[in-house]
Amino acid sequence: MFNGRVLFLSVFSCVVLMLSGCSSNRFASRDANATYVNTQLKIIPRSQDKIQVQSQCSRSFSLLQKLNADKFSAYRNQFDEINDAYYFYKRNFDLMNKDSKELMASVLDSKLDMVCVRVDNASFVGIYGKMKKVMDL
Repeated sequence: MFNGRVLFLSVFSCVVLMLSGCSSNRFASRDANATYVNTQLKIIPRSQDKIQVQSQCSRSFSLLQKLNADKFSAYRNQFDEINDAYYFYKRNFDLMNKDSKELMASVLDSKLDMVCVRVDNASFVGIYGKMKKVMDL
């Protein structure tokens, strides 16, 4: 189980590095698709239930980009911070003791969940705002 997790994290990191290496600017290719969120959410291996939540988060994030560019940018920055923390985790994994590894993995997973909740809420509020205009006609 642990070796599979390490292998998954290693493969994931290579894919992310290859994809991000195609751009001279870290933020240049951060436009409009759910791939970015899916990539961020695969940092920590997740249960089947969390994979389903991840799919909803991806859709909400894509929708949020169309509804509220400022919130979209803020949440994208939060995903980037989580990703940076993951790379720290990966680079220093062998130096950490068992408790540190568990703590960092748990915090990364929890923060991903929290950002997804924020994204879902912001997209709901955005849709409600659009529908409120129609309801007020």
